[in-house]
Amino acid sequence: MDGGNAVAASTVSTEPVDFVSPQMTAGQSAAARIAGSKHGWFTVIWLIYLIDYADRFAVSAVLPAIQKDFALSDVQAGLMSGSLFLGLAILAVPCGLAVDRYSRKYMITLMTLIWSVATWSTGLAKSFTALIASRVLVGAGEAGYNPAGYALIAAWYPARLRGTMVGIFQMAQPLGIALGVLLAGHLASHFGWRAVFGVLAVPGLVLALLMLFAPDYKTRRVGGSADTVVRPGLADTLRFIAGNRTLQLIYLAQLPITAYIMAANIWAPTFVVRQYGLSLAAAATAVSSVMMLIAIGAILGGWLSDRISRNNPRARISICLVFLVGAMVLHSATYIGSLHGLSLNAGIGGFAIGGMFATANWGTLVAAGLDQSPPQYRASAQSFLPMFQAIATVFAGVLSGALSDLLGLTTALAVLCVTGMTCGFVLLLLALRTYDGDYRRQHSLGSFEVDVG
Repeated sequence: MDGGNAVAASTVSTEPVDFVSPQMTAGQSAAARIAGSKHGWFTVIWLIYLIDYADRFAVSAVLPAIQKDFALSDVQAGLMSGSLFLGLAILAVPCGLAVDRYSRKYMITLMTLIWSVATWSTGLAKSFTALIASRVLVGAGEAGYNPAGYALIAAWYPARLRGTMVGIFQMAQPLGIALGVLLAGHLASHFGWRAVFGVLAVPGLVLALLMLFAPDYKTRRVGGSADTVVRPGLADTLRFIAGNRTLQLIYLAQLPITAYIMAANIWAPTFVVRQYGLSLAAAATAVSSVMMLIAIGAILGGWLSDRISRNNPRARISICLVFLVGAMVLHSATYIGSLHGLSLNAGIGGFAIGGMFATANWGTLVAAGLDQSPPQYRASAQSFLPMFQAIATVFAGVLSGALSDLLGLTTALAVLCVTGMTCGFVLLLLALRTYDGDYRRQHSLGSFEVDVG
């Protein structure tokens, strides 16, 4: 892990020390370089996140073609789509621990290389088993990327901007889905679905090599030896999480919320094809337009959470509850309306606005988790988020497929929407009650500084 000039830190009353600007004395020029370069490297990790989600969800755009090629039922298609998250679920926590203990940038490079090669192999699959194996490997490569990205953001930017920067980072999710779906739909219509995955593998390979030159950071305990670098192990991390009820409830809330959101993303192009009779390319265009609008919610949600949480940190959870209700009402109304003649344009509008609420909620929850985690635990603690999300998605693909075979796709998605968002709401309501106590208890761990290279 690269080192550099230590970033000055001082104890503050509201949270453990995590970042302040470098000293502006003899190191003024170095400080300016760090401040200037972090925006450029933020752009790099944002682009990697964009490609991450394009690689994940391109398969959704060509799902009808894959189903036809391999003669798959909806259950099998759901299993194949969700299998990516099996690899992610298994390796999320180990990768998060490796990120905190060793290096963020080198782990990002390694993971991006793995998932890009696995994406390429998806297009070469000749059997259903090979297809599943390729998607599992894509998920395995993506397992630790979110935690590493969030940890870097928390080191590069102060807490007062955390929600906003996480929100901008989260914009890459819907935009990546839009890119993957749009590109996949149109490439497949001209060159076949297999060509999609060869094209999407290339940007990841290039960006992975670029990350080798990114700055990294180390966490040091304030007041200790200058050489005391904090490298927590698995036992330390688990003890920290076991003592933080708010983080536990945030993790659990990911299960029902993600089960719906990912099922909706997996089946969105297929839903439009079946419900409105569009072609594969037209459905990809419609879904991509929705995803591009949804991206606005990520930055608006993060910015709003920063504004309202300045004097009341737990307000991040309060605003999440509002976002969940908005997403549930608009999406369930859209599903029910589509069964009773709701037009395609009205359906796109309902999905887009509801999706803005859902995306705003996701980024705000991440910022709340970062607020609850000292720097030495950030990647490890955040790795439980994608692990729980991945577990939910594995089951969501199969469950939504089974419900679709039984009830029809539209009804299945409506059922998952209402149940998922309601359960998530209850769990986050409990987290609201524990937030302040857990937030204050971080002071007992001491104060820390980050050494930015």
